[in-house]
Amino acid sequence: RRLNGIAAAFYSDQLHSPSGAAVRAYLEGRKISESVVGEFGLGFAPDGWQNLRNHLDQMKESLPLAERAGLLASSERGKQYDRFRRRLMFPIRDISGVIVAFGGRIFGEGEPKYLNSPESEIYRKGEILYGLDRTKDEIRKRDCAVLVEGYFDFLSLWTAGITNVAATLGTALTSRHVDVIRRFSRNVILLFDADEGGLGAAERSLKIFLEGTMNARIALLPEGLDPADFVNASGAEAMRDCLGEARSMVDYYIDRVIGDNSFEGTAASLREAVPFVAGIGDVLQRNLFIHRIAERAGLEESVLKQEVARFEEGKSEFRERPPTPSAGMTAERPDKIEVMLLYLMGECSEKISAIDATGVVDLLTNAEARELARLLVSSPRECSFGDRVNDLPQGALRDELLKLIVEEAFDDLAVADRALDDTVQKIRKRWFDRKLNEVQRNLVLAREHADVDRLMEEKQQLLREKQKVL
Repeated sequence: RRLNGIAAAFYSDQLHSPSGAAVRAYLEGRKISESVVGEFGLGFAPDGWQNLRNHLDQMKESLPLAERAGLLASSERGKQYDRFRRRLMFPIRDISGVIVAFGGRIFGEGEPKYLNSPESEIYRKGEILYGLDRTKDEIRKRDCAVLVEGYFDFLSLWTAGITNVAATLGTALTSRHVDVIRRFSRNVILLFDADEGGLGAAERSLKIFLEGTMNARIALLPEGLDPADFVNASGAEAMRDCLGEARSMVDYYIDRVIGDNSFEGTAASLREAVPFVAGIGDVLQRNLFIHRIAERAGLEESVLKQEVARFEEGKSEFRERPPTPSAGMTAERPDKIEVMLLYLMGECSEKISAIDATGVVDLLTNAEARELARLLVSSPRECSFGDRVNDLPQGALRDELLKLIVEEAFDDLAVADRALDDTVQKIRKRWFDRKLNEVQRNLVLAREHADVDRLMEEKQQLLREKQKVL
């Protein structure tokens, strides 16, 4: 701890020396004031292999101990050198405010962009949150912690007066981080970058928060902006507004996973949701999650609970994703009823205009099937149905139609008519059922919004139309 304090003073002196002029200008450009630089002890590790080593040696400090602290490293020949070189330095403090490690951002070209001290007797990455020693009282007072991913995000929010904040240190959130936060508040808002990496990190942390019985919310920034960029460009009030609109992470996750309101998206959505729910250890949290997913997806809770249980036994149909289609194959597998409609349209071309009048062609969910049906409507006798099917690209739709052409035959025209009517009715019924499920899910989401009345009217209109045509 004492050696880290000496190193921090050395880095601070270097930042305020002529060699640190460019770094000071960089910090000013990032709107990090001199007072904040001093408050958090920012510094600069200059270029060169033995600047800090020689400084410690001159002070008669233990170089082996400095290496154990992660300040120095050794070559294969045993020669010691500075671990941090040409980097903007951020002292990392434990909860009591003692410097236990450093984070260094490269200044200029080089990799890695950020380099943290290795773990040591006094530093465990999975337990330390940057800045928490300074913000813990404000977190307790406001009963909420704002969690960001990096040093600059933290410092930018602090500069803007948002002081109930802490930052992870380039590592994934751990249960030990959550244990530390819970000492001061059970409420947390994740403010991560609005890119896939940040959103993915937020989703991965949800299970940890659930297991830690934390109330987690997520604040969504405009795409392409990180918290530092946003608060610097838009100001503190805009950031407070963004935090004030933070959504429950449970709702956010469900919206992301059950985001496709279509009938076809349900199975794919459950493939993601079922393993996630199965991994929630707390029974109460698991059942609450099942309730929310079932409500959002328009499913019976018992069905989802059964699938979670089956998944744990290794029997669930949602345990593995379906195989990726090979080149030239259609990714979207056609529905059997829609395939039958196409077959009947091809075999009973005199019925095509009547089928078209029902509007059923536009209700087909498979894009390739819909395209073929429209082609049959526009030019029913241009060539034989078998030739049209042969011209289709290799894939499931072509294979299933060819199989029907070979195996299926309607010698009785009355039977063919009944099959056609039945197929049209099934497709129309499923379309109404899907639309009603969509409206019902939107009603669940819109309980506190002004469009509830509109959705209720839409639902009633769909029910009336369904009753009329079926």
